[in-house]
Amino acid sequence: MRIFISLVALLLVGGILYKVLTKEPALADESGFDLKADVWPPSTAELCRLANAHGTDPNTAEGRAVRERFTTIFKNRYRKHSPMMAVGVRFRESGSLDLLLPARMEPWNMDRIAVLLWHESQTAFGHKFPIDLYITFIGMAPVKVGELRPSPQNPNQIEVHYLTNQGAKK
Repeated sequence: MRIFISLVALLLVGGILYKVLTKEPALADESGFDLKADVWPPSTAELCRLANAHGTDPNTAEGRAVRERFTTIFKNRYRKHSPMMAVGVRFRESGSLDLLLPARMEPWNMDRIAVLLWHESQTAFGHKFPIDLYITFIGMAPVKVGELRPSPQNPNQIEVHYLTNQGAKK
């Protein structure tokens, strides 16, 4: 009987220790998942300062270097955080941005990162970039799933539209 009680106690203590030691770090406070720059540093101001991108024209030689720094810092915000997220950004020659996101991310979190990128790129470069949202898979080309664009009624507001399987806006 003592062996049985000792075994149950050992399993109980071992289970509790396992739960405590393998606990995932919290992503947010009691309000839910929070992807804001003040929780996932650097802040918008710090990102612009580090990239040296205060109103720089992204199409000049200096602007291309600033674009590289901006995308690297934005990407590292999520990749060097715990838990890590595979987020990437790239500038297109057409003047738009591609936001590359993990395939298993919820759409509302994709929206939040896209809106944050829109605001930060506007602060850094003084330009409202259209953003295309892509999901990524290991070993495959990214798949376009949505677009962030200014609202036709009010260019200071933005809308995120997701594409259906046929590529039409939903």
